[in-house]
Amino acid sequence: MKGKVEAVIEKELKPLFALDGGGIDLVSVDDSAVKLSGTCTGCPMSLYTQANIVEATLKEKVPELKRK
Repeated sequence: MKGKVEAVIEKELKPLFALDGGGIDLVSVDDSAVKLSGTCTGCPMSLYTQANIVEATLKEKVPELKRK
């Protein structure tokens, strides 16, 4: 499952975040944790981004991923 999550982040999310000067890296699959970087760090919309873009995309593409 980690490979699937990494693939979604690399192929779909990183390019999207890079458009605005941001970045995203997988911290842990077990804890469903990612780290935002670049312009995403400290952005007031980062919680929205994590819930409505990152989480939604990962749930759609990797349905076996469960959030704790």
